[in-house]
Amino acid sequence: MRPEFLLDNQLCFRLYTASRLLTQAYHPLLSVHGLTYPQYLVLLVLWEKDAQPVNDIAKRLYLETNTMTPLLQRMEKEGILTRTKGTKDARQMIVKLTKKGKQLQDKLAEVPFTLGNAVICESVTPETAPVLFKMLDDIISKLNKPNCQTPIKLTKMEAKEQVLKAMREAGQPVNAGKVAEMTGLDRKVVDKAFDALKKEGAIVSPVRCKWEPAK
Repeated sequence: MRPEFLLDNQLCFRLYTASRLLTQAYHPLLSVHGLTYPQYLVLLVLWEKDAQPVNDIAKRLYLETNTMTPLLQRMEKEGILTRTKGTKDARQMIVKLTKKGKQLQDKLAEVPFTLGNAVICESVTPETAPVLFKMLDDIISKLNKPNCQTPIKLTKMEAKEQVLKAMREAGQPVNAGKVAEMTGLDRKVVDKAFDALKKEGAIVSPVRCKWEPAK
């Protein structure tokens, strides 16, 4: 077997597994307050600086705006934040914490310490953690540059198959932004695949702006 295909030689597998297990560890700490991990990330951004445009929050979290919208809508319904049109630019939606959203900071005060202690080990200590942060930040920064995205050349059929596969794995209706996130495909490729699948009746929209494979 070629060594580049050995699982033990894959950085991506380590990053994926660490991310999955960390998110899993957050679940019991956040669910008691009715929060998901993505919602917690939104709160972190707004606790740092309140009253931000949707675009700024999405950029800070490395997410697309259309991925943020349903997340913010749910938080608004739960009374955690409000979304209002900007006074200087009506095209902007300004997101601001409610009293409930601000109070959650005190209620969740132990979460960072609990998770911090969970990952402390022989090689990751309070002293070495900044070095790890810098390494991960460098990886994120490089991968987030458009000219560093991995070129994926697919036929129209292959693109549609990947999109459908991702939608089945999601297990719930999703939008094109989420599918692009899941597959790593260029958003334009995903949009074209969505259009083709819609015309073929291969996907349906049970929820506004979200789609799932037809039964």
